[in-house]
Amino acid sequence: MFVLRNSTPGGIIGQLNTLDLHGLPDSYLTEQVKNINAVTPQQVSETARKYVRPEAMTIVVVGDKKIIDPQIKKFQATRKKAM
Repeated sequence: MFVLRNSTPGGIIGQLNTLDLHGLPDSYLTEQVKNINAVTPQQVSETARKYVRPEAMTIVVVGDKKIIDPQIKKFQATRKKAM
């Protein structure tokens, strides 16, 4: 995605605009791919455990009730709010 995002003049201008907007150093773009590739799966898991809180999430189910009702029965015992 990095290469495609920077393959047009508009893409390059957008990236430079992002640098300016967020006060990032010029080296941010040249180091971006290396820095992303340096992130380990363990670091991703640790960050997800730190910031993602399933107990605070809401599940929204949309569809024909006759069709989806049997599919969501197994989740009804653990839901917090009635549908």
